[in-house]
Amino acid sequence: MPHCSEIMKLNKNKILAACVLAICTSLVLIPLRWPKYLYHLAEHQLTITFNRIPVTKAFKIYEGDEKKTSKLESIEKYRKYGKKIYGLTSSESYNNFVNLNRKELGWNITITPEFSFEPISFGFPVIGEFDYLGFFSREIMNQFIAAYPQDEYDIEVSEIGAYSTLGFFKDPIFSTYLEFSDFYLARLIFHEMAHEKLFFEGDTLFSEALATFIEMHAAKSYFSSENISMNFNTHKDVTSQYIIFWQMIQDTRRELQLIFESSLDAAEKRDLKKKKYKQLQENIKNNLSKLKFIAAAHSLAKADEINNATLYQYRRYTRHASGFNMTFEQCNKDFECWFNELEKLKACSKEKRSVYLVKEIALQQVLQGCSSN
Repeated sequence: MPHCSEIMKLNKNKILAACVLAICTSLVLIPLRWPKYLYHLAEHQLTITFNRIPVTKAFKIYEGDEKKTSKLESIEKYRKYGKKIYGLTSSESYNNFVNLNRKELGWNITITPEFSFEPISFGFPVIGEFDYLGFFSREIMNQFIAAYPQDEYDIEVSEIGAYSTLGFFKDPIFSTYLEFSDFYLARLIFHEMAHEKLFFEGDTLFSEALATFIEMHAAKSYFSSENISMNFNTHKDVTSQYIIFWQMIQDTRRELQLIFESSLDAAEKRDLKKKKYKQLQENIKNNLSKLKFIAAAHSLAKADEINNATLYQYRRYTRHASGFNMTFEQCNKDFECWFNELEKLKACSKEKRSVYLVKEIALQQVLQGCSSN
C-alpha cells in the first residue's frame, strides 16, 4: 500500500480501478467463472496501481545492473519517439515501473470449436468484443480452460509480451520487459502505443494486424534516426516469403474445412485433422530454408501441437499481405498520415474492412465498398 502522502496522487487511478471492480460486481448474474475472471483482472490493475514506482526509482533498484538500466533508458527513448511519430500528445504510458517478481507478464488464450476456425469471442461492457482472453494468474487461466473440454475445443496458450489499456490507465513498464532484446523491446513499445493511437472496437484481428505492421516500421525508423545499424530485411523479400508461408496455411485450412463440413463422424474427422496438421508441420520444416525471415514458420516447426486455435493466434500477430503497406507508401511513410487514413475505415463494417487484411489494396477501394453499410 502507498504511504499516506502518496494517496492523493493516486486518486484518479484508484477511481478508475474502482470502476473496474464495479463492473465486476455488476456482472454477478453471468456464469460463475466470469466474476472470478473479471475480479482477477481488477486485482491485477489494483496491484499495478499501488505498486508502481517512478522509473527514476527503478534505476536505483537495478543499480549496478548495466543491462537492465540500459533497457530502462531505451524504453524512455522509444516512448518519446513513438509519441512524436504517432502524434500522441497526451500519452502517459511507460512513465512508471512495476516489479512483477515473476518471469511472465501473463498469458493469452485463443479458443475455437474442434471443427471450426472461427474463434470464440468474449464481449465486455464499454470496450467491446475480443477473440482472445488475457490472464495474469495461471491458476485462474487453467480453471477457465477447464470449462472447454479438449474433445470439443482447440485451445492455444501464448505468453503475453505486453498489453495496452488504450490510454484508460497509465500503462507501466513491467520488469519482464527488461529481459527482451533491444529490437524486440522497441517493437513491443511501438506496437502497444499503436493501440493507444488507433483501435477498432470489436475487431481484434484488424487492430492487431495494424499494430503488428507499424511496429516494424517504427522500429526501423527509430534505429535509423539513431544511426544504429540493424540487419533489416526488405519488404519485398519478407512479402515473398510470407506468400509461400500463408499459401501452406491456406491450403491446409481449405482441406480441413472440407473435412469439417463432411458427413464423416467425429472420430474420423479428428483422425484426419491430426494427420493434416502433421503434414503441415512437416511441409514447413522441409521449406524452412525458403522461410528464413518468417518467425511464425520457425515457431510452428518446433511446436508440440498445431490446432485450429494455433493457426488463428499466429494469423493475429503475424505480418501478411494487406493494404497497410500501400497506404504507408501513399502517405510517404508518414506515420500520422497513415493512422489518420486508417481511421477512415471505422466507417466500414468488420466484414467489409476485412478485405484490407487479405491483399494489397488501396484504402479508397475498401471505403467505396463501405458505402452500402
